[in-house]
Amino acid sequence: MSARICVCLSVFKARAVLRSPSTSVSVSVSARVSVRVLPHGHAHHVPPAFVTVHDQGDGVHLVDRCLSGLGIANSPQPQDQIHVIFVGCSVMRLMHSSFDFLLRKANVTNVRTSLVDIRRGLFRTLPHMKSRLNNFTKTYPDERRFVVFNTGLHDIDRLCSGRMWAARERDQELMNQTLPAGEPCITTYRRQFQEMVRFIGNYPAELKVFRSTTPGWMKYGNFGFSWPTDFTQPFQRSQHMVTQINEIAFDVLANADNADDVLIMDGFWTSLARPDNTEMGPRNQIGKHMVHPGVEVMDALARKFMHIMVRSTCSEALDS
Repeated sequence: MSARICVCLSVFKARAVLRSPSTSVSVSVSARVSVRVLPHGHAHHVPPAFVTVHDQGDGVHLVDRCLSGLGIANSPQPQDQIHVIFVGCSVMRLMHSSFDFLLRKANVTNVRTSLVDIRRGLFRTLPHMKSRLNNFTKTYPDERRFVVFNTGLHDIDRLCSGRMWAARERDQELMNQTLPAGEPCITTYRRQFQEMVRFIGNYPAELKVFRSTTPGWMKYGNFGFSWPTDFTQPFQRSQHMVTQINEIAFDVLANADNADDVLIMDGFWTSLARPDNTEMGPRNQIGKHMVHPGVEVMDALARKFMHIMVRSTCSEALDS
């Protein structure tokens, strides 16, 4: 079996004119975004008056166009309710927030979103994740579900980092389980991710997308913060470890019996290219800079997923 890879482009306001001696073609996509450049190369997002996802520059939100084309915009019928579910850790929380911001600009009222928070890694949160997702199907059996999921950064930190041994001990006590003695942390991650994929692969949803893990612990350039000269960075907390985790996830998806319909959406390369755009905490903490992408990156990921949803549901909204 092999997982399908979906490559999607972010949408920003731009116009390209392609000319030849006999033809002139104009292509336009738009999304109103305002950016201010700060010192040290930091790009900080200035909240715009409004942000919309337009199709062909006609001022109609892409989600409005999609659901209107299907004849279900603002429908009160249970089978026409759209539920977008984000499953992941703190980076997925940021993506969920960015997606909600885009969605609020649409006029439709029959789309809702949920976040299933699995911070602290799968070893501790997998039963909670299953319970939350099962509760959705019991409470709203007829709704149309769209799922994007990821797990990686917290698994690396809880399972692999030498600095988190005390947290590992607490997790084992809390879950009344013992991690296999001598098992490499990446083997533990593979086993737990396989269980996650088995569950989501069988979950009743129209769309299931795995977003690859974003490259946490980048310190290229130390944009916006100062790296202490006596502070070491172990391999387990580097983007190189994230690369290894993503390779494991891709292999699991490619060989899972029930993952044929799980798409793969890039999160790694989209954020690796922007060490200058990371989250800034109230005290400019190093940790937030190193593991949380900034607003521009999260906006791009939210737009990618929105376009994957529309493409899978009503392609004519993008092609007409």
